[in-house]
Amino acid sequence: GLDIVSQYEVLRDTPGLKQALASRPKPQWYWTWASQAASWALAHREDAWITYLDSDLFFFADPEPAFREIGEAEVGIHTHRFPDRYKNREVRGIHNVGFVAFRNLPGGRGAAAWWAERVRKQCESDMPVLRSLLPNGEFWEHPAGTAGDQGWLAAFGHLAPTCIIEHPGAALAPYNLTDRDVYEGPAVHDGEGPWPVLWAHFHE
Repeated sequence: GLDIVSQYEVLRDTPGLKQALASRPKPQWYWTWASQAASWALAHREDAWITYLDSDLFFFADPEPAFREIGEAEVGIHTHRFPDRYKNREVRGIHNVGFVAFRNLPGGRGAAAWWAERVRKQCESDMPVLRSLLPNGEFWEHPAGTAGDQGWLAAFGHLAPTCIIEHPGAALAPYNLTDRDVYEGPAVHDGEGPWPVLWAHFHE
C-alpha cells in the first residue's frame, strides 16, 4: 500500500526544522527535505529499508541488483559518475542525492539523523569546505563545496557501513552518459556488459 505523510507531521516532530525553512530561498527549501523525510521515516517506520528517491527518477527495472550490491552495509549511495570532461562539477558534490538507501538499523538511522541535523544548520548552494564534528568525536573536513545537501553524503562512510553503488545500470543521467552507449532493452554498454538499466535520473 501507499502511505502519504504530510510535511506538517515531519515539521511537528523535527525540532528546528520550521525555523530553518523559514529563512531559506526556494532551492534550499527543497534541498532540505530529503534528509528530513528520510530521518523521520526511519524513526517512525518499521520497514527494513527506507530509501529516499528524487521525483525525477524513472525505474526501468527492479533495483534489486543495487540492494544486492549494498549487501550488509547500512547505507547505499552513488556518485554522479562525472566523466573527465565534467569532473569540475564535483565541487557541487561527489555524490548524488537522487537515490539514498538506509537500512533501519542503528548505523543507518544515525547517518540519516546526522545528515538531517547538518542540513538544518547548513544548506547553502556553494561552500568551499564542509566541516563537522562527527558523533564519534572525529573532526571531519571535506574540500568540495555543496549543492545544498549533497556534500554531506561524503561523510557517511565515517558514520555507518556504507556502499557506493557501482552497478553500471544505476543512476544514468544526462551528465554521465558521454562515455557509455544505451541500447534497446534498455541496456547500457560501458566497455563491458551490456548491463540492464535500473533507473535513470532525468535531472533537467
